[in-house]
Formats: sequence, structure tokens, C-alpha cells
Amino acid sequence: LLGHKQIALCLVKLLEMASAIFADIVGLVVPEERCRTEYFVNFNFFDASCNKILISKGLGLGIVAGSILVKLPQIIKILQSKSVVGLSLLSFMLELLSYTFTMSYNVVQRFPFSTWGEAFFVLVQAVIQMALFFHFAYSPLVAVAFVPAFSGFVYLLCSGLLPIKYV
Repeated sequence: LLGHKQIALCLVKLLEMASAIFADIVGLVVPEERCRTEYFVNFNFFDASCNKILISKGLGLGIVAGSILVKLPQIIKILQSKSVVGLSLLSFMLELLSYTFTMSYNVVQRFPFSTWGEAFFVLVQAVIQMALFFHFAYSPLVAVAFVPAFSGFVYLLCSGLLPIKYV
């Protein structure tokens, strides 16, 4: 069994870990050190420039969170009907490419995730839509081949192997 001293040391370590996790979360939401000082040291919650940054960051993260479910209703509808009749392959492809290039450009430029994260989540859903389109319009084999082929394309764009003018 652990002694009081060992238990106290474990609790201190747990508090340090919790503090580090909290600091990481706060750093994600309030990225500027000056604003963290204003909010959590000076308790000044009315600093206009910090509030603008906080609102902007919050809206960005809210948009990212909202994009997680954007295409889910259509994906469910395709799965329920087991058909893609009336849906346009060209439309799916153009949408897929637009999200792909948006995301890859932002990844290569190392922009903050909160500014382009919705493109990632919508892209994942668009890939699912496209795979379902290939599955029901052509064959399951085409759908299975599409996902790794497209993933390789996205990797090529996001890896920095291509000059930025092609991304």
C-alpha cells in the first residue's frame, strides 16, 4: 500500500497534469498570452481587443463543430434508400474537390484548425457520399478502391511535396 507521502505526491502529479490540460484548452480558446493574463490574472473580462479575439475563435470553433453533421442527413437517406438515383456525380466531384483544395491549402500554409476545420469534416462526409455513390451506382469494388486512391491524393496535396501553386 502507498503511504501518505506517496499519495500526496501522486495527487500533486495529477493536479499538475490537470493544470497542464486546462492550460492547453485555455490556450486553444484564448491563444494570446496577453489575453490569458487579462482574463485569468487581472480578471478583466471587458478588454475589447481580447473579447474580439475570443469571439472570433469561438465562432470559428462553433462553425467547425456545426460542420460535423452537415451531410449526415443525405448520407442516411442514401443508406436507407440504397440508391443514388437523382444525385449528380459531377456535383459530388466538384464539391469534393473544392473541400479538398480548401483543406490542403490551409494545411500546407499551417493556418489554425479553427479557420479551416469545417472543410476537413465536410470533406470526410463528402468522401463517404462519393463512396456511397460509387457503391450504389457502379459497384462496391469501385467504392472500396476510391477511398485509398483519394486518400493518397489528399496526402500528396497536404504533404508539402507539391509546390503551393498546385495546391
